[in-house]
Amino acid sequence: MSTSTLQQDFVIRIDKEGSWFYNGAQIIHPAVLRVFNDGLFKGEDGDYYLRVEDDLAAIEVEDAPFVVTRVTPIEEGGALVGFMAGLSDETEEVLNINSIEINEKNVPYCVVKRGLSARFTSQAYYMLAHYIDYDEKADAYHIRAAGSTHPIVYRGGSR
Repeated sequence: MSTSTLQQDFVIRIDKEGSWFYNGAQIIHPAVLRVFNDGLFKGEDGDYYLRVEDDLAAIEVEDAPFVVTRVTPIEEGGALVGFMAGLSDETEEVLNINSIEINEKNVPYCVVKRGLSARFTSQAYYMLAHYIDYDEKADAYHIRAAGSTHPIVYRGGSR
């Protein structure tokens, strides 16, 4: 499914803050945003697409299609069991802490909704950073939650 097979005379784009645009104008209608966020997917070719009923459109994504805007710890019996992630589409979901990665620019990402990528805002990452530990022997960072250690993958060069 490549963009060359799609005939469209408009541009739909998601900027690095998770805002949607149609031909340069920001889309702000909540119902439209809900439909668009629900219809967003990544094709086998690595490009992003929007499917609404029988219509298909290519989407330009500046960075990641979603943004983690806040992180809230989930505790049971005083023990940390996980986190809730507030997302740029104004939804919340359990944060997949096994999917957290830091890129070469030291920007954290995780996987959300249907396997799509989300970039953490600085504020959300600072909320999470309180729970990150450093293992000097392994030269690695991790989060301890739900009785397990969850490594944070670093995709950059040397630290």
